[in-house]
Amino acid sequence: SARHNEVRDLLSDMMRDVVRDVEVEPVLLPLSDLPGRTANRNDEARLDIRARGFWTRQQDAFFDVRVTHPKATLLSCSEVSGQLLANEREKKRKYASRVVQVEGGAFTPLVFATNGQAAPE
Repeated sequence: SARHNEVRDLLSDMMRDVVRDVEVEPVLLPLSDLPGRTANRNDEARLDIRARGFWTRQQDAFFDVRVTHPKATLLSCSEVSGQLLANEREKKRKYASRVVQVEGGAFTPLVFATNGQAAPE
């Protein structure tokens, strides 16, 4: 969506102020035999941002952005926080093991709500 792409582009631009090697929508390396059934196994899988040296020198850090709209406008902040954490866990299930084991990198989900809240990671 346009909202997702705006957030992704803003974050990648800010990362370029910190590290030089930043790529938007990098294609992940193809899988061989990654254990586990929850990882995204698509050979054309992409994440939103790759930034070399962001967390650890010479290591690729991969980020995936999700912008979510709270299901109800009357949810409390703690209920929205629960939704954000659930979205964060889903992203980790889909990508963390693949990034660590195949790419040799680090994975960080970046989850935001349209009301301005962000997931803790």
